[in-house]
Amino acid sequence: MKIDTDDPEVHEHAPGVKYWNSRTQNREIDVKPYTYRVTYKDERDEEIHTHDYDEVDNGYEDYEYYRKRWYTSQVEWSHVPPSEE
Repeated sequence: MKIDTDDPEVHEHAPGVKYWNSRTQNREIDVKPYTYRVTYKDERDEEIHTHDYDEVDNGYEDYEYYRKRWYTSQVEWSHVPPSEE
């Protein structure tokens, strides 16, 4: 088990398992944060646009924003795992 010692309420997590870190307010895996991604198609230029966010709240607010725009379609919200760096 991996122990997140930065959290005052020490939590144990199995290696390679996604979990919510209440201290940082982010999903993590092996103490590395996920990236939050919003992807959409802009009908004005026919391009696919991608925005990455470090904080879940900022990303989700933009996801909701783009879902309601007349010029966007195929709006997606995803959690991108941390890289193996």
